[in-house]
Amino acid sequence: MTDRSSRQIVWLSASIAALMIAQQIASKAVRDGFFLNQFEVTALPVATLAAAIVSFITAVFFSKLMATYSPSKMAPALFILSGLIFLAESGATHHAPHAIASVLYLHVAAFGTAVVSSFWSV
Repeated sequence: MTDRSSRQIVWLSASIAALMIAQQIASKAVRDGFFLNQFEVTALPVATLAAAIVSFITAVFFSKLMATYSPSKMAPALFILSGLIFLAESGATHHAPHAIASVLYLHVAAFGTAVVSSFWSV
């Protein structure tokens, strides 16, 4: 690998990482704002506890999947699956805003760190 191609790979990786972190921060902001728009602030501790439980379960599940299928196969799959779930949530927001606020809260908890971790595992 040449020095120039190494620099390009590093630049591309850093750019993708910055976009992933920006997306993760934005999704948490939207998640929190939408959740608090649909529910009272007193519901937030329950949502946070549920998110922690879901995050732990998905971390165990995704780590087993990455050990089985390798991060290079799992990372794109997680990106695509998470993106499709975001699209489904945005389409269903007007029909069931309370349910989607809860699902979005858990979705961000489940996929946020898994997507970033799978990328860096590659």
